[in-house]
Amino acid sequence: MQFRTHLAFSLLVALVIVNLEILKSSITFIVIVLFFSLLPDIDTPESFLGRMTRPFSNLIRAFVGHRTFFHSVWAPAAIFILIAPFSIIFALAASLGYLSHLLIDMMNEKGLRPLWPLNFHISGPFATGGFFELILFFVLIGIDSLLIIKFL
Repeated sequence: MQFRTHLAFSLLVALVIVNLEILKSSITFIVIVLFFSLLPDIDTPESFLGRMTRPFSNLIRAFVGHRTFFHSVWAPAAIFILIAPFSIIFALAASLGYLSHLLIDMMNEKGLRPLWPLNFHISGPFATGGFFELILFFVLIGIDSLLIIKFL
C-alpha cells in the first residue's frame, strides 16, 4: 500500500483511541501512531520513509530484505518492549501504528508473513496504487474527517 493509505488508516486507528477520551496527550499519541505506521517500510529505499533514510534503508534491505522481519509481528513486539519501560502510552501508540501498517498490508495482493520466518502468508485483493486502494484511501479520509470533527 502507498504511504498515504497507511497514514489514513493509522490516523483512523489513533482517532478511535483518542475518541475514547482516556489519554491526556492526544496529539502526541496521534503523531507517534502516524510515524510508526510508516516505519515498517524502512526496509525499502523506494518507500516514503526509505527515501528519507536511503543509506540506512539500503543497508536494511541488503541484510533482511523487504517484507521480512520489519513486516512481521516481531518488530512491533520489540518496539513495545524497548519503549514500555519509559512510557506505556508511547509504547502502545508505536505498536498500534506499526500494527496498523501490517494490517493494511495484509489487504495488499503481495501480502506479508506476519510470523516471519514461518511461511504463513496473508494477502488480499488490492494492488498497490490501484483503483481499489484509491477508493479505500478516500473512504478512510472520509471516516477520519468525521472523527476529527467529533474530536474537535
